[in-house]
Amino acid sequence: MNLWASSADGGRKLLLQSVRTVEVEKLMLPYQNLDCKELTAKFNHLQGLDIASYDGLPGILIGLNNVHAPIESKVVRIRICSHN
Repeated sequence: MNLWASSADGGRKLLLQSVRTVEVEKLMLPYQNLDCKELTAKFNHLQGLDIASYDGLPGILIGLNNVHAPIESKVVRIRICSHN
């Protein structure tokens, strides 16, 4: 089965191909969280990017056959200098 998925805000749509379903409990994925404010405070180069915080169990697992789907269109390059 093929389907279209989008972000929670209904933004960018992704075509996922050859999708299979399974009960979320059977995936046994770990609880995950990401605090965007904490992350951008720690890593200045991430400031200004549209990164959403989340807290909970994943509801979707994207396999290798759809590895192209979640790739973001904006790339940020930084130069890291070590001062010894």
